[in-house]
Amino acid sequence: MMAYVELDPELYSAILDEDFNYGYCVRNDDPAHAQHLWRGKKLLKHDFTDAMDAWLFLQEAGAALDGYSDRLNPIWLSTPTVLYRSLSLHELAEITETGVIRGSGNHWNFFEPRKLVFFSPQPTEACLWQGIEVDRLANVLAAKELPVDAIRTGKYDQDAFVARHRALMKELNEAFAEMTYTSAVIETKPVSNGLHYSREHGSTGMNGEDEFGFVPGFLKISDIATVHWVKDREMVASCSVDEVMDTLQEIGFAERFLPPRAASPSI
Repeated sequence: MMAYVELDPELYSAILDEDFNYGYCVRNDDPAHAQHLWRGKKLLKHDFTDAMDAWLFLQEAGAALDGYSDRLNPIWLSTPTVLYRSLSLHELAEITETGVIRGSGNHWNFFEPRKLVFFSPQPTEACLWQGIEVDRLANVLAAKELPVDAIRTGKYDQDAFVARHRALMKELNEAFAEMTYTSAVIETKPVSNGLHYSREHGSTGMNGEDEFGFVPGFLKISDIATVHWVKDREMVASCSVDEVMDTLQEIGFAERFLPPRAASPSI
């Protein structure tokens, strides 16, 4: 049993039901916190400043996030499954640099409260569109230039943001017109410990198609089996992860958009 600790009411705890391997993220001032402990559940860590960090801690510990809930009623993905994520070349380069799959966090999209990284069971047209849409990419890039949560809180210069978005749209469209590939799809090895969204048991934010959400950073570059290159809404070529940066150099993307950087992390 963990010794008594004083809990900061503004922080979050990771709690585990060892009997069923269910993980819970609970704010320290939530009455449910004490209820979990009274029922014999284990307090693993109690000083997370961000709830998603607590969920990631639990997910990396292999706990089923049955304590996680949202309006679309996901269920736990326990069976290892091959999944696909369509992404921009900017995100692909970031994954190659950092070694983790974090996504954009939907900071630019205040209509989407789920701060997860999403995958599809097949590279459908709806899946491909997530990485193809230039307007979406321009939003992501413009939002990344602002303080975190500036879009959500409204604390930013909206006219300046719109002007920056338009400039990025122009820059991206001009660059992509000359490039052999304009986006990519990563195909994973069989993965699990995620959240499955489906109309069969709830709902989905993917035009009715199934989607799978993971806490940002849970899946790593080592979980990627193949990278598929996309042009004109079709997957036209494939390569391994260790060939990505060379390909980005060859198509002119790195020269246009990436600063000089160190070698990619080993896989």
